[in-house]
Amino acid sequence: MNDKQKISLLLPKIEGDFYKICGTDKPEILKNSVILGTEEYLGVTIKACDDFIKLIDTSETFQNKIVEIDLKSYPRVTNFELYNLSAFNNLNRLDLSYCDQLDDDSLIYIARLKHLLSLNLSHCQDISNDGVKYLSGLQTLQPLYLWDYYLINKKGIKDIVQLQTLQTLFLCDIEELRDHELKYLSALVNLHSLYLLNCERITDTELKNISELSPLGSLTICELDQITDTGLLYLAQLNNLESLQIKDCYRITDAGINKLQEQSKLLSIDYKKI
Repeated sequence: MNDKQKISLLLPKIEGDFYKICGTDKPEILKNSVILGTEEYLGVTIKACDDFIKLIDTSETFQNKIVEIDLKSYPRVTNFELYNLSAFNNLNRLDLSYCDQLDDDSLIYIARLKHLLSLNLSHCQDISNDGVKYLSGLQTLQPLYLWDYYLINKKGIKDIVQLQTLQTLFLCDIEELRDHELKYLSALVNLHSLYLLNCERITDTELKNISELSPLGSLTICELDQITDTGLLYLAQLNNLESLQIKDCYRITDAGINKLQEQSKLLSIDYKKI
């Protein structure tokens, strides 16, 4: 039995009937469960499993104990399941990466999860600006993962910056992301970590805009083919930036890295050539 076939549960170490602890009267849905005792109550984690659909129908008490759902690459997730997920009132983390049946309407239901702290929507390619706008109501969200999006541009970025609690943002393989659009990220006053991977239209001008993200402490840039040493030096203006990772940006040179180290307060630069 692999991770895609089981439910993982974090439960308190107490004696008694397990199903009463869960508050469900349908023990058959937990037949593939793994019970992980903890010193103190940490909530419940559910991984993708063949019985996930049955969990939708379980008791309210059990639903309220669930804090994390990992459905990565789970082919059976559709808008019907997401509609029912809104009953999981205390859900903190949701991973829907590689769930390729999701679309803009899917985010209507995700937006109902008002306690969500972490959301991964990577490789859900049918989501566009029209869907991203629904996320603006998730005012507890801290990390947001958007990877492999062809339908998001400036309009979507403007909606993302409504997430004022956002601390970590992954923008990867977003083809329409281009110069002057990342300037809107300056509205994210709590943003500490930014990841820009394979956004092929980003140039040195965009790094100049990033230099205005004063809270930024960590930046990763990877496969940005138009970035040069000139753009790199703009990052010296980020007084709180401590960590910089650069990978496969072939126009950046050793000389540019050395000059940035001289001019910035960076504690760590991880530089890898192609």
